[in-house]
Amino acid sequence: MRPLLLIYSHYKKDYALKSSRFLRLFEDFVSESSGSIMEFAPRISPHDIQAARFRVGYTERDKASGLTEIGLFLDRISLCRDIRLNRAILDQVVHKDFDLQKAGRLGIGIDFREDTHASKVKFYFAVKDYPEKTEQILAIHPPPDNIEGYPINNLFGINMYLDGRTDTEIYPSLTPEDFKDSELMADLGLMDVPRELLSQCKALFISFRKNKKRVLHFYPFDPTKFLAFIGNQQLKGIYVKALITHFMVNRLIRLEPLRVVISFTEDEMLLKHIQNVNFSLYHQFSPGSGDKGS
Repeated sequence: MRPLLLIYSHYKKDYALKSSRFLRLFEDFVSESSGSIMEFAPRISPHDIQAARFRVGYTERDKASGLTEIGLFLDRISLCRDIRLNRAILDQVVHKDFDLQKAGRLGIGIDFREDTHASKVKFYFAVKDYPEKTEQILAIHPPPDNIEGYPINNLFGINMYLDGRTDTEIYPSLTPEDFKDSELMADLGLMDVPRELLSQCKALFISFRKNKKRVLHFYPFDPTKFLAFIGNQQLKGIYVKALITHFMVNRLIRLEPLRVVISFTEDEMLLKHIQNVNFSLYHQFSPGSGDKGS
């Protein structure tokens, strides 16, 4: 079984995902993909845990083939009856003159809901030394307040809902050096973020909801310590299950250490107990690493 499909299959079984036309298309894509990253992101609330997102990621080594595979995957979705996939923004941003040499990682994922038409496909990509592309995205994206003050580190997303809607996302990011800049943190309204959280992170990404609420995405050095500080038992349980999946797959395919991103709104952060969280788990292997036994 292909490495990405093996990881995906573990999560599908663990979370008892119901098969659907949308999910089957993604499974076919995963089974043929040359990507090297599988992201699984459940959504946690006080009452339940929902499997919310899968993404396939491509690194510098496989991004050229990845862009072709993503295009074919979107073509297949577009052919489905009762699905309207609007690729206008994607085609505008990633056109024939798109300089792939200036792109970093990229990928494609599905965010699924009970109502298929409320589900979406998300294309994401990073750029480096590509200011004209950054300016293009900023021109398309409805600007949040004070966007000029954010460090725009060139990670973007393009959402394509299955009912024909499409929009963009931008992800400004801060580093540990930025955390120490009290003037910058004050200007961005981030002084309320607990120092204990920031001290454990190698990066903090920010995204913006349509209601202007900000979502904070924490990239911890040590997930175990970070989760212990938050104190959410559901998160701890999901992480343990993910480590078991990682260990089992790693016996067959050499994997990088499991990476996580913990995301919640600022409103949630100000509560005594953080309960509503998106938890992204990243499994990555080196393309061509093959089975350990081979």
